[in-house]
Amino acid sequence: MLSHISFGEGHKSLAILVPTKDFDKESIRTHYVLPLVAKGIKEEEIIAFNLGHNDKGKAPVTTIIKPWIENLEKVLLTLNIKHVLSASGDYFKTICKERKADPHYGYQKQTIWPGMVGYLTVNYKALMFNPAMQKKIDLSLAATAQGILGGPGLFSKKALEECYLPETLS
Repeated sequence: MLSHISFGEGHKSLAILVPTKDFDKESIRTHYVLPLVAKGIKEEEIIAFNLGHNDKGKAPVTTIIKPWIENLEKVLLTLNIKHVLSASGDYFKTICKERKADPHYGYQKQTIWPGMVGYLTVNYKALMFNPAMQKKIDLSLAATAQGILGGPGLFSKKALEECYLPETLS
């Protein structure tokens, strides 16, 4: 069953997608929402949705993910969401039509929904096992904030064209 957590009243521009087993308002707020607010995103623009998984914690594409995103799509389009941050690599791959998830941290990717951009982040629960994953979360949140605020993506062509290197290394 699709559930949501709203972080204030008003127009929503960002949906954070988190597996159901980890769908906790305070944890989502601590690990994703507050860092985005610190980067200039308004808290009331953010809404979170849960992502379905089977009893074993898996999300097969044909039986779980595709039906789930069909239901999610209706809600996202109704809310006029423009940015989706996924804390599940399996859902990200389906939503953004990618074969692998790992190379896409920090990148803006087109989604299967016209006019909507997707981003990949690490599930905050991974920090319990590997605190170094915080770097991937930070990278993803920076890319998401830049995308929402209208700047170039962290690794976009425009950002790389405007890069200046020193002429000497002395």
